[in-house]
Amino acid sequence: MLGKTPEERQTVFKELKTAYRERSNIVHGGAVKEAVKIGGDKIKFNEFVEKVEQRLRAAIKESLALSETQSESKVIKDLDDKIVGGHSL
Repeated sequence: MLGKTPEERQTVFKELKTAYRERSNIVHGGAVKEAVKIGGDKIKFNEFVEKVEQRLRAAIKESLALSETQSESKVIKDLDDKIVGGHSL
């Protein structure tokens, strides 16, 4: 859904995995970090949050666009197929 190439999808995966880890850290009482490391890159936490928000907005928009022309079960099946097959939508 997000990312046209395998490399772009891998980048998105790393960003969202990091976002989940940081969310979990904060929810369980950890301090908000000044910067977050994604792969070999380090970015300011507020910039990271903005990037994740953009990714989530894009995913929601894509989901809504797909749901306008396809049934929910078809959208889910296609997403599963794309994930397993490694293809973009």
